[in-house]
Amino acid sequence: WADEQLLLGENDWVNGGYKPNTSVVDLAHKAGVKILMSVGGWNHSPRFPAIAADNTKRAKMVSSIIELIKKYKFDGVDMDWEYPGDPAQGGGPADKENFTKLITELHTALQNLKSQTGKTYMLTSCFGADVKKMENIEWAKVLPYLDMVNLMTYDFFGAWDPIANVCSPLYPPEYGDPNFCVSSAFNNIVNKFHVPLNKLNLGVPFYGRALAGVSTLYGNSPGQADKATFPEDLGQPTYYNILKRIDQFEQHWDEKTQTPYLTKSDGFVSYDNPKSVGKKVQFAKDSGVAGVIIWEITNDMLAPDQTQSGKIETPLVDKVNQVFNEKTVTAVSNVDKATSDKLSVFPNPVSSNNSFRVKLDLEKESITSVSVYNTLGQKVMESDPVHMKAGSNEMNLQFDIPGTYIIRSKAGEKVLQDKLIIK
Repeated sequence: WADEQLLLGENDWVNGGYKPNTSVVDLAHKAGVKILMSVGGWNHSPRFPAIAADNTKRAKMVSSIIELIKKYKFDGVDMDWEYPGDPAQGGGPADKENFTKLITELHTALQNLKSQTGKTYMLTSCFGADVKKMENIEWAKVLPYLDMVNLMTYDFFGAWDPIANVCSPLYPPEYGDPNFCVSSAFNNIVNKFHVPLNKLNLGVPFYGRALAGVSTLYGNSPGQADKATFPEDLGQPTYYNILKRIDQFEQHWDEKTQTPYLTKSDGFVSYDNPKSVGKKVQFAKDSGVAGVIIWEITNDMLAPDQTQSGKIETPLVDKVNQVFNEKTVTAVSNVDKATSDKLSVFPNPVSSNNSFRVKLDLEKESITSVSVYNTLGQKVMESDPVHMKAGSNEMNLQFDIPGTYIIRSKAGEKVLQDKLIIK
């Protein structure tokens, strides 16, 4: 009943049916926003392997999705299979090929629907941020059919781990798998599996992970979610509930992962606040991806009694919009900005397998080389040192792995750099 009220609109008790232009889909379309249905999720994903493996069941699922899209005027569907090939969810090796079959058949059905309505429908999918989960996808086969790849860069750590760690670290934590963070997941999915930046969305959590029986970051954890402090969320507190109880904790900031956390004598909470959300969104913006996904968007809706304004506020969503709407300024560190020396890269972005040019404008002649660094600060390429004259110099380079990079050169004592995006 609640779904029908939300998706079809308010009941028209006088005339029958539903009042026009009152559904969440109508309101989204009025605001210029697309709205997709999502199928699956963690709780229902154990059903996927058997469905995807059976031609009849697969066809039935595809058909029912199309009927729901037509009934509720959705703009497409997001497949949230968590995760193909995962034994913990009843998966196995056959899921890899069967996921491709499911995506392919959904794409065909959406194209057929387009021929009937004249409207284009989106097909997106959520994916795990663990390399092992990425390996269970036939990327070359499914990418042509997907409009968006939604990377779930959260829940890297939780109550299931032996130590208290960060739910969604931007950069590798001090302890634990260095691949379990946003930046590493981004590098893996782009550089190892060649997902194009213009189809990739990075995940930003609007919730936290609360642990009982541990009081420090990286402390030994008994493996218990703190359901006593956050009973309504079963130990996975929304941002607004974290704020309600934040005075019970001591607040900290972890420079290594660029995230906040809370501690008390018998509790630990890893979460995201406006500062860490802003840093994640800035990373996404600098990396040149399509955008971000949020789980879950109502989790930062502060009630009037929680705000100084006395009105509903959404501080995390506001921070996402603020960062995306700010004028882009290339980040430069350790650079003498007062000098006329300058490094620039063009074309930028550049397609993989194509060369790009590095232009160096120098006040004085010098012996210099050009290095390429990934977003983890690792050097992935370096040119041979060459003699450069005072004035304008150019160097052709080629690096064919898609991603976001910093091009850096040292001219005398001055470090020059620019950002490069390879698609």
